[in-house]
Amino acid sequence: MENAGTQIAPLVTLFGPVRRVTALATHRADAQAAPDLSFGLLEFDDGVVARLTTATTGPVNRSLRLVGTEGSASLADVWDFPAQASLSPAGCSGARGLLRKVEGLVQGWAPGIGLGPRLISAKPSTMVRLKGGGPRFDFARGISALVDAVRGGPNRVPASLGLHILEVSWALQAAPGSATQTITTQPERPALYDWAK
Repeated sequence: MENAGTQIAPLVTLFGPVRRVTALATHRADAQAAPDLSFGLLEFDDGVVARLTTATTGPVNRSLRLVGTEGSASLADVWDFPAQASLSPAGCSGARGLLRKVEGLVQGWAPGIGLGPRLISAKPSTMVRLKGGGPRFDFARGISALVDAVRGGPNRVPASLGLHILEVSWALQAAPGSATQTITTQPERPALYDWAK
């Protein structure tokens, strides 16, 4: 649950509050431990529906993929803060069709990788990957955002957003066989960074 925000927060920021969560969790390995495989269906206020899948027994896949009528946007790893999203256009004609086929093949060994054009990022990354690899978390980003808000700048980390993400996370961890849960918290949408406007 500690890292739920890295998947849920971008979705809430883009699509607004989650109103209903339907979850299924089960044990695939140790029946005495917490569920190790879970699926969640998130229904947002504006009609968008998202599916989240988590598993502790399978290969690591922290990708985020948004699919729409005109194409899809992918982020290879939500734990890699300086990563850029990529766009894949919809359609299956000519170069677009070939791009989608190649992207489909690449997805098998590198989930979340997109071959389309890169989307804008905040700024060129200055983060250095430590020896041995691993995710590039920007642990100071929240502190920096808090300092900006205290100094009179926009609030990019509202407490109501954190509470909303926590409620959605709890609903996703519902007991097996549980019904759809209604989410009651109303998060404040965080202010966009200048580069994202």
